[in-house]
Amino acid sequence: MKNRIAVLAWVLATMMLCIGAAAQKTPDAPTEAQKIEALNHMLEQAAAARQAGDYPKAVSIMQEATRQDQTQSVLWASLGQSQLGAKQYPEAIEALKKAVALSPERAAYHNLLGTAYLRRRQLDDAVGEFKTAADLNDKNPSDPRHNDNAAMYWFNAGAALTMQAKQDEAIAAFDKAIAADPKKAEAYYQKGVTLIGRAKIDKDGKMTAPEGTQEAFQKYLELSPDGQFAEPVKQMLAMIGAKVETDYGTAKKTKK
Repeated sequence: MKNRIAVLAWVLATMMLCIGAAAQKTPDAPTEAQKIEALNHMLEQAAAARQAGDYPKAVSIMQEATRQDQTQSVLWASLGQSQLGAKQYPEAIEALKKAVALSPERAAYHNLLGTAYLRRRQLDDAVGEFKTAADLNDKNPSDPRHNDNAAMYWFNAGAALTMQAKQDEAIAAFDKAIAADPKKAEAYYQKGVTLIGRAKIDKDGKMTAPEGTQEAFQKYLELSPDGQFAEPVKQMLAMIGAKVETDYGTAKKTKK
């Protein structure tokens, strides 16, 4: 089954460039201020274009921005994200490598670079970047989005590991995603799919799935009863002879 990859849940345009106090005291400060203002406007325009699905426009805007200033990681990250949307994967990798080189401490940039590698089927590189993102995220537990980000990065790592047929490592990654966000339905689904890949069929055609398969699929249905994978999950539960709950998502009647 096709693995899904989580998308970065914040907008790069919110990361505005800053004008240092020293620059404000120099004679050419207004010129520098105007440059920063123009670049921030480009970030906003590119974000709006991506939101509208116009990735070529976003790419064009950010190419001009990086021509004007090659020293700001957020500009390269926005260009790389735009190129990802435009399916320009080799170009996205190069832009995102520059963003990571300029700001190696930013977990989100590593996640984007991992996504670009994944789209190019450079799976070892993808796994490495996702794990780096997770490790960097662990160093900032006070971030309000710490758990959400951890779930995203480990889920992405699990997806890449699944594509490499590294089942043990993939399951461990999905377990870490679930630990970070116990309500991440797709992590349970992907864990279940990975586990059922190890199912055994006896001479009578009966399928026996590994321990934890049924629980993962039933948890998915509990969290997402009408989700994208609800029907396939029900079919797989039936294949392994597990009971399929039918009251997920419905209000329970109160006893009188």
